[in-house]
Amino acid sequence: MITLAFALALVLQGPTSKPIQQAPNAEPTTERSQQEQRPAYNVPPSLNQQNPSPETEQRSKQNPTDEPRHWYQNPTVISSIVQAASAVIMLAFTFLLVWYNRGLLLATKLAAEAATESAKAAGIGNSYLINRERARLRFESQSLPTLMHALRTFSILPQFRNYGASEALITQSGCCFSWTETDIWLFPNMSLCQPLLPQGTVPIDGLTGRTQIDFDLGNHVRQGNLGFLHFFGFVEYRDVFGLSRHTVFYHRVRLIAMKQDSHGQPIEGFRLNWVKGPEKHNQET
Repeated sequence: MITLAFALALVLQGPTSKPIQQAPNAEPTTERSQQEQRPAYNVPPSLNQQNPSPETEQRSKQNPTDEPRHWYQNPTVISSIVQAASAVIMLAFTFLLVWYNRGLLLATKLAAEAATESAKAAGIGNSYLINRERARLRFESQSLPTLMHALRTFSILPQFRNYGASEALITQSGCCFSWTETDIWLFPNMSLCQPLLPQGTVPIDGLTGRTQIDFDLGNHVRQGNLGFLHFFGFVEYRDVFGLSRHTVFYHRVRLIAMKQDSHGQPIEGFRLNWVKGPEKHNQET
């Protein structure tokens, strides 16, 4: 009985005689609590970092979640591409706008040039029409006398002919005489002119009325020097287009006595040889 009780005691004592293993987190927990109670000191980050285990490194290599595998999965690359595409689109739009404005400016310039050319052509056509259909008054040199029988009074009946294509309305006219001893040409002073023709209408290919103009020779005729007589004047008129026109004339004549007495004075009159003056004093506008 004693032996049996001793064996039973050994059997029951076996499981309880093994050493009790402490929890692995008991000591770290105690150290963490002690560190929390201690004051914080500046510790280099390299001392606090723990080396990753091989399993963690292998897991991170198999599943790289921090970096994308392709460029289209990177938001930074996508944003750069979008910005570059926007810049290219804006550049293309600006170029097209400049090109369109350049074409519009060129078209406007061509239109302006065409309008100018059309205006010039219209002006030329209008001027041609006016010049073809306007009235033209010209001084008739045939109205100047070739002989003068009077000895002290010089008389003349000047006329103008309308050789234009429409009627002319005379608004103003005048003439003047001047005397020189030499054959020089004068500069006519139209402000000294006396009235020449009455106002009125001159028909196509018609002549103006004739008004006698007298000039008193007086003492201009001297012995041995008869001198030169200058006759000049103007006429202003309007054509059918309402445009104001004017014609000027200038002629000069040398008095040649047909017969003289013993003292050299003319006794029967003069022969007249008229000479037309400079072109600038015989023109039409």
